[in-house]
Amino acid sequence: MQSASPGLKIQHQHIADTQDGGLSVWFQPGDKYLAKKKMESSISRSVTAQTDHLEASCSCGNIKFHITRPNDASARPRRNYPDLMFPDKTTDDSIKRNVADEKWWIQDHGTKYLAGTCACRSCRLMSGFEAQTWAFVPRANIFFQIPGSEGVNSIVPLDFTTLPSGVLTSFSSSPNVNREFCGTCGATVFWHEKSPDDVVDVSIGLLKDSEGARAEKWLKWWQGRVSFAEEVNTGRNGLEAKVASALICELEQGMQHKEKCN
Repeated sequence: MQSASPGLKIQHQHIADTQDGGLSVWFQPGDKYLAKKKMESSISRSVTAQTDHLEASCSCGNIKFHITRPNDASARPRRNYPDLMFPDKTTDDSIKRNVADEKWWIQDHGTKYLAGTCACRSCRLMSGFEAQTWAFVPRANIFFQIPGSEGVNSIVPLDFTTLPSGVLTSFSSSPNVNREFCGTCGATVFWHEKSPDDVVDVSIGLLKDSEGARAEKWLKWWQGRVSFAEEVNTGRNGLEAKVASALICELEQGMQHKEKCN
């Protein structure tokens, strides 16, 4: 099906598996799927109970953890504003440093976490996708399930220095930045600064929300921009760059409800 971007054709497959359409709802014709799904599930969604934790796991099951709702501990860390909110290359350092210490990762009156999309070169190469989705969650709200004797799991708070070996595989993609993934199936798990590491980017593809891939009972999606959208063509040119630019443009257009890309 032809999209709003000239020369770019988008076809969605297997989106029923996502339950809510995932990112496809911000692409045409995914918006039609969203409208249909809202009609089908309006009654069941209204009576769904709000749970106190959200399970997450990779495809092979080697990595299992859950996150909890924002609490007092969620507001203790401090972190600079992400590129998702303020473009790194064009924003003054005085703004990016978050001198007011805003707890921007906590959303909707303390009930949800901020979520967004990223098109930076590192995310693209590490995940194999044009857009990586992240949720910003304090480490104090992430708890790992560690296999124990007799098949009983231990629940431990996330501490990158004390997790048993073999649980996470780490890669330093840039100075002061670590990325974690599953060493067995390769699933993207975390992005975080080495110090401080109190607010962690969690790969949304691992979340097991019963209502859908976007986990909107838990996450507030930032739709103002795709993080590092300006880097979409870094390291490539020609047709590959043209198609990638059109895809990210289409995503931003859908999120911002615009008729044309910037």
